[in-house]
Amino acid sequence: MVDVPPARLAEIMPGRWTETRRRIVAVRRLLREEDQSGRTIMRYANELGVSRQMIYKLIGIVRAWDAADGAPPAPTRWSAHDPVAAALIQQAVSDLGTGAIPTRVHERAVQLAKARGVPAPSLHSVYIAMGKRPAGTALALRLSLADGIVLDAVRLAVMVEGDGGPPKEAHLVAAFDLKSGDLAAWTLGEGEVETASVRRILIRFDETEEILSTSAVPLSDDAMVRRAPGRVKPGSVVRAALGASIGRMRILASKSEPAGLPVVTRTDLREVLGSVLTMPEAGT
Repeated sequence: MVDVPPARLAEIMPGRWTETRRRIVAVRRLLREEDQSGRTIMRYANELGVSRQMIYKLIGIVRAWDAADGAPPAPTRWSAHDPVAAALIQQAVSDLGTGAIPTRVHERAVQLAKARGVPAPSLHSVYIAMGKRPAGTALALRLSLADGIVLDAVRLAVMVEGDGGPPKEAHLVAAFDLKSGDLAAWTLGEGEVETASVRRILIRFDETEEILSTSAVPLSDDAMVRRAPGRVKPGSVVRAALGASIGRMRILASKSEPAGLPVVTRTDLREVLGSVLTMPEAGT
């Protein structure tokens, strides 16, 4: 059992990831104790520097996570491929915005299903549907581009722990299918966007693919990629497809230079991105 599943970590502000993990690890250790008396609860509360009531709350959260994440989809619920379920999920995404995390989309879809008197899609179905999430109107039309693949990059509102050096600002490089709006591949980086990130993504595509790139992504000597028209601003493709945030992690405006960004581990960041984007990082 993973201490904090990435999908759950995605529901939490990045600045709280480390403390949340510390608390959940301790509570899971508590739940393995034979003695779970009030004295033991108080000992763990003192260890974590929280109240006894908070320990009980954390126990409830852990048990709810385990029950929800370990339970198979209810047989009475429709899959994401059922047209009614798909319509519920699409409406939920429309109501909340394309940057909404799957658990919130699921909550909204359940509300819509109750209001209409129909079975609700499972959380698993929502993840499947959002893994093939349409961007509403196709990206090609929204950005006035031809069909094909487009590369773009954005800065994320987190810093990544350095290997012996200072933390560096994280960025996401992503490739999207312009016609469907689907995410095709992504990779994570720190500091400036480098051509190595681009190459990790390009190996996913055939040489015959039409691939464009915004100015946020450096062009290598690879003839596969050509620059998109200047009217397509850096970061605009990612925002059009994913919204203003990925889970609870904000996508930064290209010119902003915020101070005090939270520092996270690359492992946590990669797993959260993989969970929300519903595909592993390119090259892993």
